[in-house]
Order: sequence, then C-alpha cells, then structure tokens
Amino acid sequence: MRARRVTVLVLACLTFLAGQKSSSHPAQFRAGALFLAPSPPPAAALPEGALARLGPNRPQKKDAVEAIAFSPDGKTLVSAHKDHTLRLWDVAKGVERARFPGLGKDVLSLAFAPDGKAVLAAWSTGAALWTIPVGECKAKLAAKDCHLHYAAFTRDGRALAWLEDKRHVLHLWDVSTGRLVREFAGHTGSVVSIALAPDGKRFASSGKDRGARLWDLTAGKEVRRLDWAQEQPFGEKKRYLARQLLFTPNGWTLYATGELGSYCLWDMTAGGEMVTSHVGREDRGEMRDGSRKVAITGDRVLAFTADSQVLVFASNGPFPHVGHHEVATFSQIGGGPSGGHTGDVTALVFAPGDRVLATGSSDGTILLWDVREAQWARRVPPLLNQKSREY
Repeated sequence: MRARRVTVLVLACLTFLAGQKSSSHPAQFRAGALFLAPSPPPAAALPEGALARLGPNRPQKKDAVEAIAFSPDGKTLVSAHKDHTLRLWDVAKGVERARFPGLGKDVLSLAFAPDGKAVLAAWSTGAALWTIPVGECKAKLAAKDCHLHYAAFTRDGRALAWLEDKRHVLHLWDVSTGRLVREFAGHTGSVVSIALAPDGKRFASSGKDRGARLWDLTAGKEVRRLDWAQEQPFGEKKRYLARQLLFTPNGWTLYATGELGSYCLWDMTAGGEMVTSHVGREDRGEMRDGSRKVAITGDRVLAFTADSQVLVFASNGPFPHVGHHEVATFSQIGGGPSGGHTGDVTALVFAPGDRVLATGSSDGTILLWDVREAQWARRVPPLLNQKSREY
C-alpha cells in the first residue's frame, strides 16, 4: 500500500511538471517547495532619443513622480514620489541606489545643495533637509498658520524657504537653523509664485493683486514693480496674473506664465522692462501648433537650458504636448521629446552641461533623454552672445 502511494505521488508530480512546459510561468523552488512565479514583464521599448527609463516596469499610482533634481556633478538624480518616498538614482547605470521615507507630504520641489551633500524638499506646510546618500533628515521647518510657496539653495549653500501669512506678508526662513531671516510686505492679494535669481541676491514674486515684484534679499525691500498689462479697447488696460515665475540661469530674463497659455518676459538688464508678451485666446482656450490643435494652459512644467538659450515646456491637459522656445525671440521652434510616458509630465530638469534632459511623469517613470541625439534638439541654434551682464 505504501509503495502504491509513493508511485501515485511521483506520477502526479511528473504530470504537473510536464504541464508546465507550455506554461508562461516558470517554476521556481523555495524552501523545498514547488511554486509558480509570474515572469517579469518585458521592459517597454525606449522612444527615440531616450537613454534610459528609471522606475518599475509596471508602476503603480504610488510611484507617480512629483519632483526631480540632478546633483551638481550630474551623476545622481533624486526623485519624490506619491508614496512620500525619496529615491536616489545612478544616472550612468540607470538603477535605483537608495530609497528613504519622506515626511508623509506631497513634495512641491526638490533641490540639491551646491556641494551635493544634501537635498532640500518642500511641501505646502514645510521643508526639510536630507543628507546624501545616507538619507537622514537633519533639519525640518514646519509652517505655522502660513503657506510655503518656494524653497531653494543659494550659491553659498543656504537653504531658504518663503512662507506667506494671512496678511500676504512673505517670511523668509533659514531651513538649516530654523530661524526667521526677514519679512517682505507689499502684496495685497495672495501670493501665487516665487523665484530666486541665480545670484541669490534678489527674488521675484507674483500675487493675485495682479502685481509682480522684484525684491532685494538682503535689504528686505521691494526694488521694482514688474507690470504685465496690455491696452484694451476704449483706452483701458488689462492686467494679467503671473501664475508661474522662472529666471533664466544667467539671470538676464524673468519669465512668467499666465492664464490660457499667456506668457511674459521682463528684461532684468533694462530695469525690468517687459520685452514681449502673448495673451492666450480666452474664447476657446486652444491654438494651432503646426497641423494640430493643442490646449493652452498656464499649468506648465518649465526648464531652461544652462546657457539660457532655450526653454523647454510640458503642457498637460486634454492635448498634452512638449515644446521649446528660443529665448532671444521667444518663438516656438518645434516640439520636444515625445513618447515613452503614459501620464502627465510632472517634472522637467536638465543635467549639468545640458546633455541630458530628465522628464518625470504621473505614470511613475522617469525618462533620460540624450539632448545631443534627439531630433527635436538638433534644430536648436546658438542664439545669445554669452557676455556677462549685471543688473
């Protein structure tokens, strides 16, 4: 009887294994037991011009990318995700080096310290510093009855954060020390956007009072009022809301986006004079781009090349698209990297040297693009004379 049971068991095992030859799930052994494990999903093909895809083959909602930043040497990329983790990536190998928990907040922005030894993360109610590559949170700033709009490193390595109170006064805090540096009063409506000039001496802010302002960081005083207005019929002027501000890396120009694809540029070398502006079509909210219609929206993700010659933008919505503009003439000179992402582009950043562009997406992946080889980048001509300017 015992011999018969053994024979039946052996035959059952042989029959089971024979059936696995046609199965798509390979058999694996664990602790002496036979079990089935699904084959790893094949990696999706990279679109033209892409160097690597960072992230899981089958990303989930928790992997959605919120912000990305390159280290000063371009060898490491840090990303913030919907699951509130921060992840470090080896750019050359395209692999994840480390992962550490955040503070349970959706991250608005990320920035590497000039020496590459720390990362500054900011969210609507605070900011924090993490050591790299250990991932230890060494400083944290919590906003009390305030809203955090912006955080950035200065050239000398100070981690600064701008918070707005109920009176629309801006409070500048040092994240490392947890001390209030100074206050900036002047806005009469809610602050919308803030941008630090590359030299770290000035910053710009815009608010719902339809005014953009340039401030002296050290003196704590308003330097200039930046006007964005256009003449209307019957001699009236319409003032536009600057929803997003961004300095060119050389600091010569301040760029603003508004409603329905409107944009404006101020020349910082000429006393903040408005050099060009465009107003989106308010009647339909769309425009022609070559042979197709694209949605116009002020919610764009922006990145300048380090030489300040080209602005790359991603516009999401019903008709998501990526494009790039010449800064000198601010004419659109073509599309941008396409394909690869299945969700909205949530982050754009150039690696030092402008040879690699990283795009993060709500689909949970990050793509690294070879700017030198990509077809969309080959049409970008050198435009600006890189002589130094001061303002």
